[in-house]
Amino acid sequence: IQGLAGYAIALLEVGILGTAFVLTAMQHRKHLEWTKTRIEAEICRSFLATWPMRARITRSPKLAIQGFERLMRNLRLLQQMDGVPGPPLETASNEYLESRVQNQIDYFGRRCEKAQGAYRRLRGLAMTSTAAAALLAASHFALSVAHVEGRVVTLTELLSLMLPLVSAALFSLILTQEYSRRASRYREMVSTLEEAAQQLKAVRTWNGLTRIATDTEEQLLNEAAEWHSFRRFASEPH
Repeated sequence: IQGLAGYAIALLEVGILGTAFVLTAMQHRKHLEWTKTRIEAEICRSFLATWPMRARITRSPKLAIQGFERLMRNLRLLQQMDGVPGPPLETASNEYLESRVQNQIDYFGRRCEKAQGAYRRLRGLAMTSTAAAALLAASHFALSVAHVEGRVVTLTELLSLMLPLVSAALFSLILTQEYSRRASRYREMVSTLEEAAQQLKAVRTWNGLTRIATDTEEQLLNEAAEWHSFRRFASEPH
């Protein structure tokens, strides 16, 4: 295409690429704000879960991400300033077990099943695409040797070249989204929380309850920190 139409197409291409660049930069900035807000929400959930035992807690859970120290200090101060009497030990223990630990066990169980399902589906599609590409390549070779002509030869050649690219894209998606590793991590979290649940059922002192709760919240916050680093990695162009 020559002349004015060619210049118009070139300008349109440049405009589309520029728009895509600006939208990508805006989306990345919003994504960073979203991940930061998600971590702040998890910190608030952690403090709310341990609120009934606030007077007995000697140390706050640690978060392996910098930049949220002020929020955690403010929440700890609010806990200490709350003058409402706390519930009995058994009530606080049962509430933490049912409202926090069991809820997180259900959540990580669902996430594990979802990650495993996505991994199996994508891996199956990638393997099927690879096998189909090999069969089509063999078919194209056989047709070429037999001196067969027509669309079927062109189609087998085209698909034998395209399907390996589809397989590579699917395997890249599996690697970048870390479905297999995330499924293993979620299973570990379920196992850890189930162990904490067993300890909570047997706890008899406030020191024991606060120790279990603090350790559990650190595990959950560390999982949130790992999620934060994973989302940062997944959002970057590779």
